[in-house]
Amino acid sequence: MGDRPLGLLTLAHHTSGRYGHEAQAITETFANYAAVAIENARLFDAAQEQAYASAALLQVAQAVVSLSDLHEILGSIIRIMPILVGVKRVALYRWDSEHTSFMASHEYGFSEEEETFMTEREIQPGVFPFLDYALERNALVTNPLEPEATPLSRWRSSPKSRMRRMSCLPNGC
Repeated sequence: MGDRPLGLLTLAHHTSGRYGHEAQAITETFANYAAVAIENARLFDAAQEQAYASAALLQVAQAVVSLSDLHEILGSIIRIMPILVGVKRVALYRWDSEHTSFMASHEYGFSEEEETFMTEREIQPGVFPFLDYALERNALVTNPLEPEATPLSRWRSSPKSRMRRMSCLPNGC
């Protein structure tokens, strides 16, 4: 479509020169129709994805407005996050200044064993580089992981280049 290639339409026959100018014109017309149909399908899919994301964002907004308890609000956001960004699992670790450690406060998509592993442990600074980075910067960061990553494998070494700062916390960045 335009200058962007979408595919290839070929005609083949065992007799050489079987297709003349008329067949070529019909084929080009058909190819143009096919290109428009492919582009329309792509645009429709993009619109569907946008509508899906908008619906998820609306759910987040409704949760923030309608719920009064921070625990419930964060739980709703963590449950909606996989829909919004297309991931299978999400975990939120919060800093506990009283214990000077991180605790998994909300998780979604993990096995019962993984959830138990995550929620029953305080993570001290120095154990999980991404959490240290978040604490140093006073920022919420994302940590993209391999789909098969386990909670324990996430705590080992992870390059800082994969971290993305999401937003600053109230005390600044």
